[in-house]
Amino acid sequence: SRTQLTLPDGVCLAEPIIIANASQVAVDVRVGRDASANVVIVIPPGKSASRVSQRATVARGGSIHWQTVVLGGNVEHSIVSMLDGGGARSTADVVFYAHGTDRQNISVRNIFQAENGGGQIKIGRAHV
Repeated sequence: SRTQLTLPDGVCLAEPIIIANASQVAVDVRVGRDASANVVIVIPPGKSASRVSQRATVARGGSIHWQTVVLGGNVEHSIVSMLDGGGARSTADVVFYAHGTDRQNISVRNIFQAENGGGQIKIGRAHV
């Protein structure tokens, strides 16, 4: 399935957008000027391979914060944030759990297309 979200200029969401049980999903977020969003995605373990794609386009002064939890299984997962405007920001926090024969391919990129952009990427393995 495909989820498309657009935040108009100046809209700053106080609560996160939560997408649970995301096993086959493409999320596309457009963040307007001086707008901000926090998107939380939970990828459950499953018998079939999961494919999750997260993309954002961020305008001047806007920001996106991705928080992703991968709970096991075979996963193809990518996050790409296009920071198109000056001062745009993208942060990504990914936590994954893998065991046995689980195979997870996780890719995260911040692409800076304008001046003074910023971002941070953190990926860590959960220990159980």
